[in-house]
Amino acid sequence: MSQASTVRAQANLHLPHSDRAPRLARAFVAESLHGWQLDDLIEPVSLLASEVVTNAVIHARSDADLVLERTPNALRISVTDRGEGMEREVGGVSDGGRGLLIVEQLSSRWGAEPTSDGNRVWAEIPIGSGL
Repeated sequence: MSQASTVRAQANLHLPHSDRAPRLARAFVAESLHGWQLDDLIEPVSLLASEVVTNAVIHARSDADLVLERTPNALRISVTDRGEGMEREVGGVSDGGRGLLIVEQLSSRWGAEPTSDGNRVWAEIPIGSGL
């Protein structure tokens, strides 16, 4: 999915370091996917976005950038924060959260990677091949 030529549509949202960020992310996902006629993906992608944005707010303690990319066969969500370090433990629930476990269950592929000034967590959900 790294090839820009395969991206049919893209939407970006900058989110504040705030407890409002997950709610803003869910609303942005719903509006974007409705506009792309992907209403059947609103619920799972909203949950994915909410979980990953919550991680950025709680663990990275930073603002975040949410990007949605639609390709012919998948929808990719990525959240980039400006936090230090990165935890990629799927089953880790020491703080009571199950965010990455939910991400793993809802997506066909996902990953986490450092960036020049923080971290990026991404996930993909397949869409119908005819879309």
